[in-house]
Amino acid sequence: MAEEFDIGPLTWVKDEIDQALTTALDNIKSVAANPGDLSVLRLSQTHLYQVSGALDMVGLEGCKRFCAELEKVTSKLDKQQISPTPELLADIETALITLKNYLQDLLNGIPDIPIRLFPALKPLIVAQGEIIDESDLFFPDTSHLAPKDLYTKSLGDIDYVSFILEQRINYQKSLLAWLQKKQASDLANMRLAIENVSQVQEKSGQKTLWWVASAFTESLNDEKISQHVGAKRLCRRIDQELRSISEGQTKPFSLLLKDILYYVAVTDITSSTIEKVRAVFELDDLIPKKYAGVGIITAEQEQFVRDLIADLGGLKFTWQAVTEAEVSDLGNFCEKIATLVETSKSLANGWITDYFSDIAKAATAISVHHNNQNAQQQQVAQVEIASALNLAEFTLNHYQQFNDESKHQLENSSKRLQTLASGAELDDLAISTKLESETLTAIVTQIKESLKVVEEALDLFFRNAIDQTPLAKVDKPLQQIMAAFDMLNMTTPTAIARAELALVIHFSESGYIANQAQFELLA
Repeated sequence: MAEEFDIGPLTWVKDEIDQALTTALDNIKSVAANPGDLSVLRLSQTHLYQVSGALDMVGLEGCKRFCAELEKVTSKLDKQQISPTPELLADIETALITLKNYLQDLLNGIPDIPIRLFPALKPLIVAQGEIIDESDLFFPDTSHLAPKDLYTKSLGDIDYVSFILEQRINYQKSLLAWLQKKQASDLANMRLAIENVSQVQEKSGQKTLWWVASAFTESLNDEKISQHVGAKRLCRRIDQELRSISEGQTKPFSLLLKDILYYVAVTDITSSTIEKVRAVFELDDLIPKKYAGVGIITAEQEQFVRDLIADLGGLKFTWQAVTEAEVSDLGNFCEKIATLVETSKSLANGWITDYFSDIAKAATAISVHHNNQNAQQQQVAQVEIASALNLAEFTLNHYQQFNDESKHQLENSSKRLQTLASGAELDDLAISTKLESETLTAIVTQIKESLKVVEEALDLFFRNAIDQTPLAKVDKPLQQIMAAFDMLNMTTPTAIARAELALVIHFSESGYIANQAQFELLA
């Protein structure tokens, strides 16, 4: 697995980045409201330049490239080289929000996959009359080397040059024929020429380049790649590299290797070489999973999501009252979830709307049948609704990463909710009080993410107990942790979380004197 991104350095500069991006976003909104006044854009450039520097410092190459383009398009607007059309200003606003969300996702444990930023970046590039490929946001670790057991044939200097020239001619002929006829046999000949070049490389770096290039020629059997302009340009760049090594020139080739690896990563073609290259360079970790259709979140959609998350927080507390036998709150809960269903219809993602509808129907059915259920049945129903609310919250908190796996989780939970709504015997759910693995995974992930937020905030407080500001970030995640453990009927962790919250409240009191023993106890 690819090395996990270290969020520590990002944590140190995240607040400053957020402030700068928020200022830039406010400035874009100002221009949208008054296109005749572009004066605020110069200040935005300064803020974006600072963000680029911070992103470079923490090693986020893709985010830095993304921010650099934001800075460039803002500069061109300021210089009136491009027009501040409503469409472009909306695209810039979306890009700023996307970058903020992406950085927060990294802190929440989502992997650093810069290609996810491409849909928000492309309109900015197009508006400047330029072009961009997804590969421009692809950053593999090019320090990996080909397996040591690959065949190597030694040649003298004269024989080496002659051999490379021969392979280049074979490659050129096959490339020309393939471009004209698109025959698989021509690709096979291209691959053979590249593989021959790889076999006579004795330096590990060069051997790796040509080994990966042979996998690239196989990827051209994939129609979506063979028709890609960038892939065709790459074929010519490989030819130029063949000329360079035949002339004895040595120059850095990491950019060439990076672009070759992109097409190996995204191809649907499988072969032993392609799979081996993917494994060595851990390419599967650098490409987003197939998305189920959320798209890039707009400012309006982001607000809808925030509103739903806030509403869910209240719903979870209401449901907690229901589970504590306050039956009168069942009707209150049903009214609130019905309102939330209507709100969710504003989302672009219909699966989430349908899921909220299923929760509402199940809750209504529980309300109708409540008096006819025994204690065990009531407990199963309560756990099911509580787990559904947690899964809904988890899904909304990761709205931009909604993919086929997310859809599968919602569908599985919906089937159980629909069983509840049908009025069938709850034992027919065949889950008793045991949560389905996907839902449990979602809840556990939520607990871990909340703990991470708590840990980071407390670390700041422990270092400087005079400043109680970080403690404000602890209350909500600890409440979420308590609710999750309570829903899972885990009394001891629930009690521990409750005690932790009591200590935090104590730390927040006016006049509190730092106590290292208490800090260590909480840690």
